Amino acid sequence: MDLSTKTQATRPAQPVSLLNRATAPRRALPLLVLALALTGCAQAPQVAGSDRSQCFRSQQLQACEPEPTNTADRTPACFRSLRLSTCVTAPGATPEQASQVRRLASRTDSGRIVVVRGQWGDLRGVAEPLLGGEPLQQMIPYSAFAVDVPAGRHQLSTGTDSTAATVDVAAGSVVAVELRRRLDTRDAYDVVPLGRQEAQTLMQGIRVLGLFDRTAPAAGGPRL
Repeated sequence: MDLSTKTQATRPAQPVSLLNRATAPRRALPLLVLALALTGCAQAPQVAGSDRSQCFRSQQLQACEPEPTNTADRTPACFRSLRLSTCVTAPGATPEQASQVRRLASRTDSGRIVVVRGQWGDLRGVAEPLLGGEPLQQMIPYSAFAVDVPAGRHQLSTGTDSTAATVDVAAGSVVAVELRRRLDTRDAYDVVPLGRQEAQTLMQGIRVLGLFDRTAPAAGGPRL
């Protein structure tokens, strides 16, 4: 084969089309938008409402976390469902204390109130029950705690938009109440008294946030 024939048989490489170069960034644009949507929860927190909740928002996600409390004996307690995450800080409970709360065990020298949040379908947001108008412990979905109180009459509520419950607690007795989300208001809860068996059934598998002592004005913290 002579040199001229060999040169004709060799085909030069095709140049890159300018059109392909122009459309490459367009093909990458949807991937960039998706990445920004998925990383929306990493944006700076925004204070939302009077509860000082820190919320992280994107087009597909909204998760709120209450403002952390600078208390050494409290740790985060979270409830997660699908893409929703709700967290509070709580002292927690030892296995013995958690068992006492779930069994509705009593204290001989005072009354005890057990507060449960375990309504089916209540999967988001923070509820804050009040005892005589004073905050007790913020609650995540499917949680409970107990508070020891002097014998007598006590009122529990969750704010002005809720139905309060007035309970009479004798020394050595236990009263259980449930926080039930109202359907007509986004973040309002009614306080509903529970029977003993109903309360024990409701508390199966839920998280115990703590055991508190309110038997004296100076004893407002958790029992250790």
